[in-house]
Amino acid sequence: MRFRDVFAKEWRLLCGGAFYVSLLLMWLGLTIYLLAAFEAYQDLAPKLAQLNNQRGATELLLGQGSRVVVWLIIIFSLYFAARCLGIEREWRTDQLWRFNQGRWRVIWAKLLVLLIGSMLVALPFWLFVGALTPGTDWDNGLLWAMVLAQGLVIIYALLLGLMVSAKLPPLVASLCLALIWLLLWLMPILLSSPDWLVAITRWLSPFEHIELLHQGILSMQTVFFLLLHILCFTTLLSLFLTEES
Repeated sequence: MRFRDVFAKEWRLLCGGAFYVSLLLMWLGLTIYLLAAFEAYQDLAPKLAQLNNQRGATELLLGQGSRVVVWLIIIFSLYFAARCLGIEREWRTDQLWRFNQGRWRVIWAKLLVLLIGSMLVALPFWLFVGALTPGTDWDNGLLWAMVLAQGLVIIYALLLGLMVSAKLPPLVASLCLALIWLLLWLMPILLSSPDWLVAITRWLSPFEHIELLHQGILSMQTVFFLLLHILCFTTLLSLFLTEES
């Protein structure tokens, strides 16, 4: 089966009623939030213009909006990424590709479809940025950092979701993913000692790196964090698929 046919099949699987309803609800909530942020920004815009503070304007108007996008992408992955391989097992369609070279073609197609879906979640945010660009002097470095922050969470969330869904049924995978994300969020906040454990926990949490990117800071630690987790998730995914076959 050609990759184009596999991609078309995966796209049809994704684009059911749940996808369109959830996407519209996310778009509606994000749009309302951005419009409220823009209204609040209008009161401070003259002062920021006098200070010629590009970074302040970008952070004030877009910073929290980008963080909301990050959480929406995570919520998207809790359902759609967590069920993509489990559904194949439930319907026994994994038997069509499990024992041949088409397995990774299906995985790549699923990743591409989920990537497009995640980018669609962020679409209102970047349309908002584009609409305000002619009259706003953005901090371009901070804008690119927001792109990287959203890209990091998309890659991390989708690979984590695929890895979990390769082993667990859809509902269990969603609940497990929700627990993992909750722990990743809370552990750096709740731990206060010893210092070495706090440092390790903070480094292992994607939220710490996402927050650094939202502050315009791209470090080699963040690059290493992403590369290491891509390697770990893909290795575990491969092992889980091999066990299934």
